[in-house]
Amino acid sequence: MVDRQRGVVASTWPLEGVAANFPMALDEAGHRLFVAARRPSRLPAYETESGQRVDELKICGDADDLFFNRQRQQLCAVCGEGRFDAVQQRDANRRFVMERVQTSRGARTGRFVPGLSTSRAPLDAMPLRGAGRWRDCSAAPARRSAVHGRHEIAAR
Repeated sequence: MVDRQRGVVASTWPLEGVAANFPMALDEAGHRLFVAARRPSRLPAYETESGQRVDELKICGDADDLFFNRQRQQLCAVCGEGRFDAVQQRDANRRFVMERVQTSRGARTGRFVPGLSTSRAPLDAMPLRGAGRWRDCSAAPARRSAVHGRHEIAAR
């Protein structure tokens, strides 16, 4: 953990039982740090005051992006295995995968657009792959089915 005031590493926490972590997301207000690990494919959650692991669940493989939507209390893990997982918070220490959406294998980069966080907007993390180039679809409709490998997920 980094002390942003002093610009120093304040503490380190062991990632017991997981390895090859890459993306992380921070819920600063809720004092939670989420770390997507690739071996095995897991999403441990840590309480940021103590460093204690408070939750862990299985997520899609080869996680490359992880976004936290504070307004909805949701996470989105974008994974290179060809899927992204929408994770909903039950309470401060429990989450569940509410939806798994197929994408194109290797489509591992997402985009989080906080301004679209309304009841009918997408979850806001959209892994996109089409025509051999990446596109920003922040103005996309609320829900679109698989079209040329493009996917989004709507709030329930």
